[in-house]
Amino acid sequence: MTRFPRPRVRLFALLVGAIFMTLMSVRKLSPFRDLLHLPATPFDRGDPAAAAAFLFLQTAERVIPPGETATVMTEPRDAARESSLFGLSIALIPGRRLLPSAQWSVFTPELSAEVRYVIVLGPRPATEPGSLVHADPLGTVWRRERR
Repeated sequence: MTRFPRPRVRLFALLVGAIFMTLMSVRKLSPFRDLLHLPATPFDRGDPAAAAAFLFLQTAERVIPPGETATVMTEPRDAARESSLFGLSIALIPGRRLLPSAQWSVFTPELSAEVRYVIVLGPRPATEPGSLVHADPLGTVWRRERR
């Protein structure tokens, strides 16, 4: 017949196991100073490029009037990144008609030519797409004249 350990030994073993598992999970947490404040974007602790894009698109939303058309481009041009930024811009710039400058990693110049506002993430483009409306270290916003 098998004898079970005494209740105190069992309790001690469970307590040691719980302490060990707690220490292992605490070890995976972010540094303590990061836990004391909320991140500015959902991407702050993972993808710095996405965090910068998130912040700049929030700024662009304040600059572009409601009801206008806009597109998001990168400098230098990158069709894959512009495709993913299009989805992010739809979420962060509501009330505007957003057209993709690239879809499925393929540039769509026929769609981006129709917009009034061009949001450029990255340095100032060599060829200016219109008149400058806003500039900061993360990017620029341009307004094209109506045709």
